[in-house]
Amino acid sequence: MSQRASLCTATHDFRDESFTLFARPIVVGRKGWAAAEAFIDPGVVRGEGAAVGARTVLMQSMPPWLVVVGNPARSGSRREAKLAGRLPAGGTV
Repeated sequence: MSQRASLCTATHDFRDESFTLFARPIVVGRKGWAAAEAFIDPGVVRGEGAAVGARTVLMQSMPPWLVVVGNPARSGSRREAKLAGRLPAGGTV
């Protein structure tokens, strides 16, 4: 987790007049990464090696080794980038 990344595990049901608070866990797989100021929504599952870029808003679960960047978010594979020589040997984005 990089600086000021937010893992938001609770929110409110805006459709409910009482604005009920509910929580859902966030699951982070091994070797995953969230860059500076990334925002992860309640209930999101990030698979092994999944990376969320700086200031990206992630509201859906991610399969293993996916990279999601930008706002609106775009995605690609960390493994494909590494195999193509676009990532350093350490494998980080």
